[in-house]
Amino acid sequence: MRYVSYLRDGAPGVGIVQDGDVVPLEGIASIGDGVGATELSAAAMVESDSFPLAEAHLLAASPRRSKVFCVGLNYLDHVGETKRDLPTYPVMFPKYASSLIGADDPIPIPPESTQVDYEGELAVVIGTAGRRIREEDALGHVLGFAVATM
Repeated sequence: MRYVSYLRDGAPGVGIVQDGDVVPLEGIASIGDGVGATELSAAAMVESDSFPLAEAHLLAASPRRSKVFCVGLNYLDHVGETKRDLPTYPVMFPKYASSLIGADDPIPIPPESTQVDYEGELAVVIGTAGRRIREEDALGHVLGFAVATM
């Protein structure tokens, strides 16, 4: 299922994309803060309120995210570009959650910037909390995937 967080006529919502339309989920205004995989899968689809995807202003996958963790040096070409040794352990670093934006939002660039670096990344949205999760159970905690530009 393709979930989207959106604004429509200034009101936030979460829906499912089907055949180019957004089908709103009843009673869900955003993903996060107690709304995860269980709540999304249990929510009723309001098919009578469906509207074209083009009418939605798409928001970041989880507008109320609390943490954003990144994994660096996660492919060989990038390790070579940085002239570093291949790491033996994941290189992790945080991003500010406020730096995430919606799919069509402009990326603010400070006027004093003379060189801007960018990357396209795969974002994994966690829908079920956990700790010390076994590898074979990990995907059960994933709500979905999104494109993230950094």
